[in-house]
Amino acid sequence: MDTYIENTLDFNLLMVLGDTHGNNMNIAPILLQKYHLNNNKETKCILQVGDFGMGFTKLNGEKIYLKLLNDRLKKYNTYLYVIRGNHDDPQYFNDEVFKEKNGINNFSNIKLLKDHTLLSLKVNGDFKKVYCIGGAYSIDRSVRTQGDSYWSDEKFVLPSLDERNKIGEVDVVITHTRPAGVWPMEKSSIANWIMKDSQLYYDLDWESDDMKTLFDTLKSNNTSFKHFYGHFHSSKVEYLGEFKHQCLGIDELVEVQFDI
Repeated sequence: MDTYIENTLDFNLLMVLGDTHGNNMNIAPILLQKYHLNNNKETKCILQVGDFGMGFTKLNGEKIYLKLLNDRLKKYNTYLYVIRGNHDDPQYFNDEVFKEKNGINNFSNIKLLKDHTLLSLKVNGDFKKVYCIGGAYSIDRSVRTQGDSYWSDEKFVLPSLDERNKIGEVDVVITHTRPAGVWPMEKSSIANWIMKDSQLYYDLDWESDDMKTLFDTLKSNNTSFKHFYGHFHSSKVEYLGEFKHQCLGIDELVEVQFDI
């Protein structure tokens, strides 16, 4: 793995958060309050599945916003790890030179994760491994503006077989979209976008097939794990053998439970 991050804090709670689309100041205390977690006693870790909303304003505005959010998360003893969605500027996640130059890596309680990152997180005394990889195609890209509300390098990029095998055993997988064979599997709900974008149908098939290739490797190296994703703005849980796949709706916050 090129990017490996270990946090030795002992988290009382590990949670996953659905797409937020820029409404991130709602995380603390509003979303935490909804789940009776708006306190500073418990040390909380949130994994966010992308469409965080990075890049829709100027750089200085994004930095000010991240600082305000970071200060609020600190107040509520909450740490946030974020992968990129299709509605995120990839440079805030994958361009390490850009991140270092502009202080994007300097926030204590917010980490914008590079694709293909492996986290080691201590949860109630036990270390859990979390594999994180973002990216997806925007179904509405035909009406968006490149570099402003859409980024041409938004897609999910399949790591090589060697890179995939280096991931090894994991407890949790965080992606923005999902592999072929996992809900949703039909395109009727986006037929209007397919009519406007002749390449979209094929790109979405390639994306889900590439994601399935990733998951085939992950499943060959694991007997079970819990997979969380967003992108489809709906709540859905399904089990394929010993592997749990859970889609989260917008602003949906769920706890990762390892004993069930």
